[in-house]
Parts: sequence; C-alpha cells; structure tokens
Amino acid sequence: METTFREDGTLIGEYHYYLHPETNDQIREGWARRYSKTGELVSKGKYKEDEEHGLWVGYRWGGKVWNETEFSHGTLVGRDFTYFENGQVSIERHYVGGEKEGKEVFYYDNGQVSRERHYVDGKLDGKWVEYDEEGNITDEDIYRDDECVELCEERD
Repeated sequence: METTFREDGTLIGEYHYYLHPETNDQIREGWARRYSKTGELVSKGKYKEDEEHGLWVGYRWGGKVWNETEFSHGTLVGRDFTYFENGQVSIERHYVGGEKEGKEVFYYDNGQVSRERHYVDGKLDGKWVEYDEEGNITDEDIYRDDECVELCEERD
C-alpha cells in the first residue's frame, strides 16, 4: 500500500499497487482513498491496472455522499448520480463507453424533476423538457444529433 502526503504532512491519499514486472513502475490495483487538506475522506473507489474501475464515491464535508460514478478500466460506464446536501438525487445520468446514453434527469432539492434530456452516443437526441417546481412544463425542445430541430427557443 502507498500513502501520499502534502508538504505540510497532511494525508493526500492511500492506494494499493504492485510493481510492473518489466518497468518496475507502481501500478495502482485495488482500493484507493483520497483526502481533503483537513483530513476528511473526499473519494474512494478501486483501481484495476492503474485505471479507475467499478464504483467511485465522492463525499461532501461531513461525510455525506455527493456523487456515485461507475467506471470500467478508466472509462465512465453505467450510472452517475450526484446528490444534494439533503441526500436527494440532484442529477442522474448513464454512460456507455464514456459517452452519455439515455435519459439525463436533473431534480429540484424537493425531489421534483427540473429538466430531462435524452442522449444517443453522447449527443442530445430527442426531447429536452424543463419543469417548474410543481411539475409543470416550462420549456420543450427537440434535438437530433446535438442540434435543436424543433420548438427551439433561446435559453437564459
């Protein structure tokens, strides 16, 4: 296990590694943790062959979960959730091969949907809908290949 420190002696991170048999380089493998200057856990996850792999969790001050993201060999895959301080989901998105894929949803801190977009191969494709906090549609556009093609109004 490797432990790294800042110049002032505070902990930066901890990770497991092995030495590459040919180059003798440290290759991160297994659990890793990163810390703030005050010593609080900032993120934790796993490495596989020196790349982020599996679920990585980011934390707010005080230890509350801020973000959960999945990786495969350093590439975003699967779910990516960001949370409000109250624990409600703030943003929900999905990735395939590092690109956004499917529905991306933004929420108000009361849990109500604020915006929905749809992606295909990392590009906006389909409806972009915005809502007020009561769930009423306030704006709607249609996208194809990352360009607005219908109901296109300027946003602030």
